[in-house]
Amino acid sequence: MSIATLPGFEDASRFQVAFSTRAGSEQKGPLAILWTLIESYEVDIFSVSLSRITHDFIGYMEKTPISLEEQAEFTHTAARLLFYKSRLLLPNAVIGEDTPPDTLPYELVEQLLEYKKMQAAALEMRQLEERAQLRLTREAGWGHFEQDGDYLEVDLLSFLRTFRDFLEREEKSRPMQIHDETITVEEMIEYMAGRLAGGGEASFFRSVTGFSIARIIACFLALLEMAKQKLVKLRQDDWLGDIHFSPYTGDNTEQLAIEFEAT
Repeated sequence: MSIATLPGFEDASRFQVAFSTRAGSEQKGPLAILWTLIESYEVDIFSVSLSRITHDFIGYMEKTPISLEEQAEFTHTAARLLFYKSRLLLPNAVIGEDTPPDTLPYELVEQLLEYKKMQAAALEMRQLEERAQLRLTREAGWGHFEQDGDYLEVDLLSFLRTFRDFLEREEKSRPMQIHDETITVEEMIEYMAGRLAGGGEASFFRSVTGFSIARIIACFLALLEMAKQKLVKLRQDDWLGDIHFSPYTGDNTEQLAIEFEAT
């Protein structure tokens, strides 16, 4: 079955998944296409047929104009799918007896799930940014939003866009992975408080160096919660620059996590 014969996708143009860049142009990535295919199958991602999705993905490429900028990504993804499919011809002893036949390899499932998580986070950040834009201009930062807002020396729009851009850079600069771990905001609050144990202020960018995407998002949410609880003061010197945080109550950094639990 090709993409053109999938129920509801007789017109290939209706199948295109688009997202807007900061420049306003639309891009359609191969992972977005794979996700829409999986959703059209109405099965669990671990039950998707590798042969079927490979056939449909290549069929999409044949029927849909793809820009020169995106052709390399689509070709690379198609080559990966064909490589995975070719491994089905190998004896089970080579690919592993526990590998289910004709299903997506675990590494591709990891990448797709991480992509979906990133898209959800990016959508949430855009929604926050849109709501903020209705309430504040660039000149009216969080410090002007509340009378006692001296713990927020940042511009709301710059703050949100900084984190969104940082996530996009991290996504491009590292292999997508899913870590088998449970991350809570409370744990990240303790971690961020520990970054202030030496006194002074800390850098958000440096604090999350080497972290998984999920842990970076948890740290950002922790920082927002700490600011909300007036445990830390946030500062951003430059538009879209690094985010710095310092204790709101002076040198009492050891009590930050305890104070949060008590609120």
